[in-house]
Formats: sequence, C-alpha cells, structure tokens
Amino acid sequence: MRSPVVAAVAAGVLATPGLASATALSAFHTPGWAAECYVPFPHELPLSKTGITCLTPSDGFTISMGPFGRPTKTYDKNAVGYRDPFAARRLLRLGQHWAVRPYWACSSKATGLTCWNKSGHGWWLGRFRGYRVF
Repeated sequence: MRSPVVAAVAAGVLATPGLASATALSAFHTPGWAAECYVPFPHELPLSKTGITCLTPSDGFTISMGPFGRPTKTYDKNAVGYRDPFAARRLLRLGQHWAVRPYWACSSKATGLTCWNKSGHGWWLGRFRGYRVF
C-alpha cells in the first residue's frame, strides 16, 4: 500500500503536513483574507493550459499566470471586497506552502504571499499592501 504522500505526488499534487493539497477547484485564502487564490481544473483542458489567479479583496488587485509565462495584472472593481468562502475555504496559514506540481507553488509568510510557476516567474503580494512581479 502506498503512503498518502506518495499517492498525492503520483497524482501530481503534493500533500504533506504543512502543505495544502489541490482539489477540483484548488483555492485558498491567506490569514485575514489578505489574498485569495485559485486554479480551476476544467475537465476539457489539461492542467498545463490553465492558470493560477490571486486577488486582494481590499483593492481588487488581480494577478494571473500560466505554468510558463510571466504574470499579468489588473485592478478589477468587481473583486473589491470579494471573498468566496465556499471555493477558497482552505486557509493557507503563515509558514504553509501550497503546490500543484509541477506547475505552481505558493508560500504564505508574515510578510506576504509569494507564488511562482514552473518557469520561475511569479509575484509577491504584501499582507495588505504592495506587490512585486518577478
């Protein structure tokens, strides 16, 4: 019998203590809902054709990227105050990591949320203000 970690890695989703796992719609929020992120897993597209999107409900800042490209960003007035407690019910606590291997990973720290893709591009979102794209 394989361990849950081995089964999760074989499925392409890493799930270990301190690491949140992916679901049909993999989504999470950070403490205080400073950020909310999601990766939709549509049935008709391979995972490599989707992307990760994070938004900051405080101001509607929205940033997205695919598994290989650079992020794109915008401000969406409809995202101001938006929280989806059903899809993003998972809390990514400070010090936790989340990943959909090998495409995306995120790390939540006291200074903010950092997410990156397979190419090493990504972003840092400050807890309640500021961002950096890399």
